[in-house]
Amino acid sequence: MNIPDFYQTELWEQVEEYATIWPVQVFDALVNCRDELQLGMLLLLVQETANQAYIHRARPDEHGFLPTMRWYLAWNCLRIRRLPRANEKIKFITWVNDIERVIFGRDTVVIDEQNRCIVAVNAGWFIIDRATKRPVPSSGLSSMFPIARPASPLWQPSRHRLRFQLDALRPADWDLPADVLAQPGNRYRTILSENRPVYFSEIDSNGHMNNAAYVNRIVDRFDNAECTNGRVTGIDISYLSEAVRGMQITTYGEVLELSPRTEITPVNVMGSLPVDSVALLLGEKHEPTVTATESSGEACFRSRILLTKA
Repeated sequence: MNIPDFYQTELWEQVEEYATIWPVQVFDALVNCRDELQLGMLLLLVQETANQAYIHRARPDEHGFLPTMRWYLAWNCLRIRRLPRANEKIKFITWVNDIERVIFGRDTVVIDEQNRCIVAVNAGWFIIDRATKRPVPSSGLSSMFPIARPASPLWQPSRHRLRFQLDALRPADWDLPADVLAQPGNRYRTILSENRPVYFSEIDSNGHMNNAAYVNRIVDRFDNAECTNGRVTGIDISYLSEAVRGMQITTYGEVLELSPRTEITPVNVMGSLPVDSVALLLGEKHEPTVTATESSGEACFRSRILLTKA
């Protein structure tokens, strides 16, 4: 289903009451060499939109949110029809779509000046109480956010999640249909590993590596792989454990070139997206005094990038 005008859809009518809208202009300092918004900056703006919703709608003091509690991300899944361009005026629209155990599910869309959806995001957030070092059940704080449950949800199936298994790379981990994986023309290419510390400029207010830094490292590794010409149409990240300043992170993975290309249709307001290649990347963290060759490390993140050739 390809819906050109987000504001005219039944979906918008069902989430409008619960949504937070944040207008943004894409300044030159935020774009890459192709005059498009940097992917890392896109993730930061998505997170800031969630922060705006928390600040202006949640009223945490009225709902039992303690000073020792902090928000953390479990996953981010993005689908990108196109990236915002330099000097373009866009809107970030976000709402809570569900609450399950300790997870607050949040949907976000980016709308261009013609009210077309150009980016769709599904994220899972949870709360840690630093006093107990345990996740806080979402049911106790659910009154902070009204929940929008549209009859036709933004994501199809209802919520797309990366699996959290930590075993080695293998075809089943690509989360693609078996008939697609079985195509005889498919080719696998290794993405060489890279080992870098977490720099001071990469940490957030919690002292952890921020979203932009994760995306920049993932895309850097992906860009260095062979035969990955094209544009990114999807990024999925599972945050498995936090990384702090000085910690070494090793990033490695594989690229699967699909033959022929396949169509994915996870987002109602964007329709299908053609995919030519899929990159699966894993991150492992090590203490500063331990190198990647000395230890297999602890899983830090898991990511998948969908690529469409021009």
